[in-house]
Amino acid sequence: MNPFKNIKHTEYRKHNGLLEAVQVLEETVYETSAGPLVPVYKTEDFGRKKLMPVRFDKYGNIRSIPLQDAVNIKTSCGTFSAELLTFYPGGELCRLFPLNGKLSGYWSETNEYELAETVKIPTSVGDLEVKLLYLHFYETGELKSVTFWPREKAVITTPVGKMKIRRGVSFHPDGSLASCEPSEPVEIQTPFGKVNAFDPDPNGMNGEKNSLQFDTKGNIAAFATNQAEFKVSDPEYGDLLFQPDLTHSMCSDLVMVRQGLFVELEEEHVLFRSMSGVIGRTSRSNTIEMIKLDPAPVSAPVPSCSL
Repeated sequence: MNPFKNIKHTEYRKHNGLLEAVQVLEETVYETSAGPLVPVYKTEDFGRKKLMPVRFDKYGNIRSIPLQDAVNIKTSCGTFSAELLTFYPGGELCRLFPLNGKLSGYWSETNEYELAETVKIPTSVGDLEVKLLYLHFYETGELKSVTFWPREKAVITTPVGKMKIRRGVSFHPDGSLASCEPSEPVEIQTPFGKVNAFDPDPNGMNGEKNSLQFDTKGNIAAFATNQAEFKVSDPEYGDLLFQPDLTHSMCSDLVMVRQGLFVELEEEHVLFRSMSGVIGRTSRSNTIEMIKLDPAPVSAPVPSCSL
């Protein structure tokens, strides 16, 4: 059902007739769990406003609302200005975006970053003072994750010590740290010995699931490293070696760089994953030897030619 059917609007429907989005064309107030909201209904300037529709999920519930003007939204971790909100099917607040600018040839990510304001977010790992891309909440209202602007960093307290992080941080429903993204290699203790945890090329731009992960008791649940490989002695398959991928450096085709090897510590197994997906899984009862690697870049083989 279209809640905006009594005002001037444009509907967008899928090929099966289901309502996908509504572009509101006059001012109206829509009541939500986050309070009364006015969807975008007119443009102002090329940088700050463009017509963006209210979007619906496949069940007809409102999924996202771009706002005509920034509104202060009260959350479990404070009050924040928002220009775009998304919701769960039950109407609960899902994500809060402080900015919702139009990125184009005239309005760049740098322009948007300069408009972003530094905010303070109280968390179990300390107060985060960063420029936000967005906040993510559980359906029950607790903070689920914080995603920073790409160039932002913060220092937090983790179960393995204080650490400078980038990209973002996520939390379990009880508020304990679920994951973070180290901004530089950090030494951690694992069941295989000490290793420098670091993902040189984090995939994606959000802080919802990062390379260094913890369970609710503060134990390491997963980590990435490009400074170690793992030799597994399996009674059925023999010796197996799991290594970080090598890729060409962006600076030179003659230099190879190691990507992150992801190690997930399951209750009875250890899972190894590269950027392309799972590459192996072994029982924790097997002998697993960690072999440290030189962190320096690797020279690529130079092809030889003969006349």
